[in-house]
Amino acid sequence: MGARLDVLEELFAGTGGEELQGLEELHALIHLCADPHKAPGAASAKKTVRQLAKTRKATHYLRTDIYQKLDAASRAMKAMAPQGVRTSKSRLVNLALERLLEDFRRHGDAQSLARLLEEES
Repeated sequence: MGARLDVLEELFAGTGGEELQGLEELHALIHLCADPHKAPGAASAKKTVRQLAKTRKATHYLRTDIYQKLDAASRAMKAMAPQGVRTSKSRLVNLALERLLEDFRRHGDAQSLARLLEEES
């Protein structure tokens, strides 16, 4: 009989550079089930796991004035948005970055982006 395979050790002892299929979903599921009193129903837990799998938590620093404007815009959007339309600071930032990156991809003008960054320095 061969040596037993420790699946968790194998999963978490990767070389670091590789993406492990399903690791984000596993992490989301563990997080959801950690506190049974806070865990949502089965259908909503599946939806949350799918949403978390499509996003990645990141830390980026915003200037105080930009953060305040983002916070104000988020509150205004929540007040104005039709029922059922989710609004959040994360969604606003994602939308703004999608537009910026699409414009950059379409025009491929690194110089104009570099000029904007230079103006902000």
